[in-house]
Amino acid sequence: MEKFNLVEEKIIVKKTALMQAINKGEEFAITHRGEVLYPPYSDKDIFIFKGALKIDTPAFAIAKQRGLNDLFGQLYKIKEEAEEVIFEAENAWGEIVGFNQENAAYDDTTSDGIMDLGDKELEEMSWHATEFGITNRDISDVIEEGCEGILFCIHKETPFMFSSLIFIDDFACAREKVKAAIKEKIADKIANDADFARDTLTDDEEEAARFFGVI
Repeated sequence: MEKFNLVEEKIIVKKTALMQAINKGEEFAITHRGEVLYPPYSDKDIFIFKGALKIDTPAFAIAKQRGLNDLFGQLYKIKEEAEEVIFEAENAWGEIVGFNQENAAYDDTTSDGIMDLGDKELEEMSWHATEFGITNRDISDVIEEGCEGILFCIHKETPFMFSSLIFIDDFACAREKVKAAIKEKIADKIANDADFARDTLTDDEEEAARFFGVI
């Protein structure tokens, strides 16, 4: 899975396309690849900006005269060049999450952890896997390491910060990889962990083991 870290990435936008969008005074969006788009959007798009800049106000005229930094506000750092506009969007992460939550497969942006995996079959696997202490974090690690998609995030080491939205290209891959990984973990626990010995499994643990084809 590709990692797109807004702490490190700069978004390069064609200046002509951006100014055309601004001057229309209508809603537009900027993707993480620097595309300027108008609604209706694709559910595959990932945005670093979405909204409209009201061009018929005195405040807009003043801000435009001062430059794009004033137009977009303090959350974005913007550098204007002859043909391109370069956005640094790390500080806008709180707003960016809101632009993208609907289309993300799952959300790892809060201290509560990953609550929903965004897919009925993955959720069913997760529900059974909890009987053996396997968490959504464990499941997400399998997906992020083994499947195509984008881990869209802010990630810093000092001070540590990690917050992400995950976009999965192929849910069939995710289901296959996750089921195989959970089956392997459950089989190992039954074979090697006294707390999950085959003859002491609870009804729920036995049901989960059967669900994954371990017993």
